[in-house]
Amino acid sequence: MSLILDGTAGATSPAGIAVGNATVQTGGIAFPATQVAVTDVNTLDDYEEGTWTPSQGAGLTVVGAFSSTGVYTKIGRLVTAIGSVTGATSVAATASNPICGNLPFTCGSTLAMGSGMNGLATVSISCYVNAASTSVSAASTLTASSNIYFSVTYFV
Repeated sequence: MSLILDGTAGATSPAGIAVGNATVQTGGIAFPATQVAVTDVNTLDDYEEGTWTPSQGAGLTVVGAFSSTGVYTKIGRLVTAIGSVTGATSVAATASNPICGNLPFTCGSTLAMGSGMNGLATVSISCYVNAASTSVSAASTLTASSNIYFSVTYFV
């Protein structure tokens, strides 16, 4: 049996046909909840979306209660994580120190870059994830603001 890509209606196949361990459904391809890894690096075998909770990094100065939130998308080895860290009164970041930890996946063997900004969107910074790390660090100092928003994309 074969998978049909018609260019207009998307992918269609007889009911129950599996593509690897992903199944073709009306409206898309469903990947299993647990990745079934394959050895061919050119085979897409994983897609996941979720939430994560950034932990307070050593490079933050937080005034008031700390809170955080985050979302991520993982496509194969590529992860994009978006998050925010907040102090009830203010939060600030120092250069070259973690603003948060607890990324949903450990960064692979290469440094990853991202960006961030203060809660007023008046100051932006570069941020990064070191190889073999789950922490996001600020590349420069970010003065006190209500919160810090950031996004990083990296390979696992």
